[in-house]
Amino acid sequence: ARLTRGLAQRLPFPNESFDTIVSTFPSEYIFDLRTLAEAWRCLLPGGSLIVLPVAFPKNRYLDWLYKITGERPAESVEVFQKRARKPFEDAGFSTTTRIVELQSSQLIVILAEKGSE
Repeated sequence: ARLTRGLAQRLPFPNESFDTIVSTFPSEYIFDLRTLAEAWRCLLPGGSLIVLPVAFPKNRYLDWLYKITGERPAESVEVFQKRARKPFEDAGFSTTTRIVELQSSQLIVILAEKGSE
């Protein structure tokens, strides 16, 4: 694998380079329409963008700490899940979200698919 540095809003790859792009615990840049447009450009038709934007701790103290430090959104899991889909749909992706239950947290997974052209 080759390591490449670049900005998410200007990915240094040719059009239709990847069948899957994965982003784990990104900052707010992932919801930027320029970032999503670049992901769309770099994905092959039928490709997928998989994003794990946030984990909601099940421990009440950790949840409170993550909330006040900005490590997780202030809204509920369900509200965040619904809100998180919109930018991907606005960028043309067919989007589904899931909550993955782990022992210590609830993980949001966004699956954004580029249609076959």
